[in-house]
Amino acid sequence: MNLQKDKFYSIIAHDLRGPFSGFLGLTELMAEDIDDMSNEEIKFAASNMRSSAKNLFNLLENLLEWTRMEQNSVPFEPKEYPLKSAVLDSIITFHSITEQKEITIHTEIPSNLVIFSDKNMFQAVIRNIVLNAIKFTPKKGTIHIHALENPENITITIKDSGIGMHQDLIDDLFKIDTKNNRVGTENEPSTGLGLILCKEFVEKHKGQIWAESEEGKGSTFHISFPKKQDA
Repeated sequence: MNLQKDKFYSIIAHDLRGPFSGFLGLTELMAEDIDDMSNEEIKFAASNMRSSAKNLFNLLENLLEWTRMEQNSVPFEPKEYPLKSAVLDSIITFHSITEQKEITIHTEIPSNLVIFSDKNMFQAVIRNIVLNAIKFTPKKGTIHIHALENPENITITIKDSGIGMHQDLIDDLFKIDTKNNRVGTENEPSTGLGLILCKEFVEKHKGQIWAESEEGKGSTFHISFPKKQDA
């Protein structure tokens, strides 16, 4: 386990260098050449700096959450709440990204369906998986989110029309000592850390997370949470 964590930290350190290098390069360019840059060039540089800063923030936020999880310092307070509104609240911040890529998200969740989980953890899982779906779905694609209930579990399924994955990548998705990041359809960076965090959060609930995919035919993620057991 210690060797796995050492390799994991090495991977994360490498993934941090890329966005930082790009960010520093753009700030150096603007500091030295801003007087000679056109408005379009300045807007382009500023937009890329903002994108790099967002990616760095998301990576550091996930790393912090994973570290806190490993130290058992993340509050865990499962309770019942409406599933549909929790999912919609989780993805509302992605509106500008989906609009830019012309991606449509469809949700098919019964309004009366409730889930028993820690809401912060649940929404972090949904955000990470939907954000991944957006990254790896080309323009004008679709993402479908639906839920199924049985006597023991509630399973949320997130299916995209993206580029898909080969089996070796699927097998390594949730391993902390394997580098499984790749760029999105618009060169969006991805570290794979978000999925590791999802696995930790779901297993904290004694649930399951798994993926199905085929190259060129999209990916489907399933997240299963046990239903509340009455005393």
